[in-house]
Amino acid sequence: MNRRKFLSTLTGVASLIGAGSLPVISGCQESVVSNSKPLSPINVKASGRLDSVLLTWGISETAFPNRDAEGKGKFRIYRTAIPSSPYVFLAEVDFSQRSYTDANLKKGEPAFYKVSVIDENGNESDLSRESNEARLSIQVEPNELPTLSMAIYFNYDGIRVNGELERSDVTLSRTALGFIAMSRFCTHAGCSNMVFQNQEWTCRCHGSKFSATGEVLASPAQTKLTRFKTELLANGSLVVNFTDAM
Repeated sequence: MNRRKFLSTLTGVASLIGAGSLPVISGCQESVVSNSKPLSPINVKASGRLDSVLLTWGISETAFPNRDAEGKGKFRIYRTAIPSSPYVFLAEVDFSQRSYTDANLKKGEPAFYKVSVIDENGNESDLSRESNEARLSIQVEPNELPTLSMAIYFNYDGIRVNGELERSDVTLSRTALGFIAMSRFCTHAGCSNMVFQNQEWTCRCHGSKFSATGEVLASPAQTKLTRFKTELLANGSLVVNFTDAM
């Protein structure tokens, strides 16, 4: 075999090995190096807490083309503050884990997450679907809670504002049904200047009206207000969870 044919044959064999089509001999054992990447993690969900966000996910039974590589890899977590924008690497955890606690989020800051999985050969899956929006919960102290038939206004970071003069993200009212926390953004055009009078919310931009629980009473709005879950603690404080909307 002349030199040109030898080099051509050598190049072809190397290409087949690189594509995972030929076995690689290691000592006296034969193993196949796979370049096929796993399938993305599934069911990525974020849950807000007072001081952190808990992220959970799952993995398909058919995620790994090479089943021998399953359980020997890692998960990578990525985060962004704007949906569908570029994601930044946040952390890496062992394959045995199906959750991650993000304790590096600021009050009021939104977060969206994606997760990937890496097998033992270093093949990384595509990123998962985007998680739901998550924010840290806030705690309203007993002396700050509204009295019956009254409402207070504050932002996602928990800072209270004068709702008569300023816009805000969230409202907290108190009715015979208990405490009700809702988004202050009108579902018609997104104005955030609604006021609470006579057990009704009125948008000062275009006149939409909502009940105390957020149901539409008068157009132009067609969709009810977003309502947030609340939890009354033993000490009288109220926790407002922005991630788990009702």
